[in-house]
Amino acid sequence: MPFSSLYTFLPRYSTSSSTIFPILNAISKAVALYPNHGCLNASRLVDVRDAYRASFHNVFCAPGISGCVRGISIEARDLKTSVEIGEFLTLSGVGHRTLPISSFRHLPFRNLRFLSLDWLVLEHIESESSFGAFEDALVILPQLERLMLKSVDLDGDDGAVDDLFAALATHCTMLTMLCIESLQYSALVLSTESSRIEICRRIIDGWHLQRSYHTSMIAPIPLTSLYLSANIDSMVVENFVLAAGCLQTVFLERAFLLETHIYLLAPYDLRNVTHLSLKDVYPIAQDFSGPLPPFPSLKRLQVIAQSFQGIVHLLKLTCRIIAGTITYLRNRMAPDTKSDHWQGELDLHIEVPDDLWAVADDSSHLPLIDDAFDVLLSAPPLLHSITVNQESVEVLTRRFPKSMASGKLLNDRSDIWWDVSCW
Repeated sequence: MPFSSLYTFLPRYSTSSSTIFPILNAISKAVALYPNHGCLNASRLVDVRDAYRASFHNVFCAPGISGCVRGISIEARDLKTSVEIGEFLTLSGVGHRTLPISSFRHLPFRNLRFLSLDWLVLEHIESESSFGAFEDALVILPQLERLMLKSVDLDGDDGAVDDLFAALATHCTMLTMLCIESLQYSALVLSTESSRIEICRRIIDGWHLQRSYHTSMIAPIPLTSLYLSANIDSMVVENFVLAAGCLQTVFLERAFLLETHIYLLAPYDLRNVTHLSLKDVYPIAQDFSGPLPPFPSLKRLQVIAQSFQGIVHLLKLTCRIIAGTITYLRNRMAPDTKSDHWQGELDLHIEVPDDLWAVADDSSHLPLIDDAFDVLLSAPPLLHSITVNQESVEVLTRRFPKSMASGKLLNDRSDIWWDVSCW
């Protein structure tokens, strides 16, 4: 069985030359435990798991190694087990999952700064519930600064759903970056559309009651970076992420949001956001006319589109953000202060799939995009520059001739700050 077929449990270390070589040697010993077989019977699987855990404990509990680990990434993998039926050997489709620890209380790394965790892992940790196992991890990791959560599914009835963000606010007082790839609440998934608002209200009321028993006040999380993927329902974002009272948006400097989620931020203070990334939805969402929040400190806006039509759609949203922020600044600034100091300072980056650039040049949306670029970059410019993830200057010149002539349409890569591999 290949090592990658199990849960991937990857520690990240300091790069000191005095520690990296014994660490690499330790990893090779742990990996060598696994025989290279495609399947294992049940008893052999237990033996290998126990040996794996013992080896992991012996290797990584050494002070010279455990003290170097600054982050771990735990990813879900499925392992097919063999099942004997008479004289025939068949592979079952049942996934088996295991970890090198039976409880987070046994985790040898106590100086972690970041954690990437698939919620499915928690089903196989010794605890009363998946949420209880997660809280155990938070309790022993008080220095956690960056957290990535995947496949989060919170169960419970209307008034007793686990309070994820209160747990983070209570135990992760140093948390600055929170990334959530998927988050759902079973009570909402199984409900009808007409009852969802009432269910949200009951859940939040239950949280407030629970919090009053445990502490008089939970200090909001002072996040500087927030990533919410497209796999999170807008009602969850609005009611449980933003309105639950555990996040303080005034400290945010970087945010990644779905385009439909940005309207939910209108009531919140985003004065310190300097980097904003917006992703389109497919199929293309309707053009919303609701209020947008101003971004008076915004320096870089990334729009991530899946099609040329998506680019056009997000450029319209970009214009609304710029216009709204300029109006906000003019209304808030003193009469004798230059009111348009922010205008023309914003950099826009456009990210699309690599294969989109292989589409024929006669796409009907290209002239619209070129015209929009030209307007945004013309005097007086609304943008400082526009960059696109296309390495070929020739392709950009052929498709956007007017914009390229300005010298402010450039090729560049996106800033994927939420990518765990870059942490």
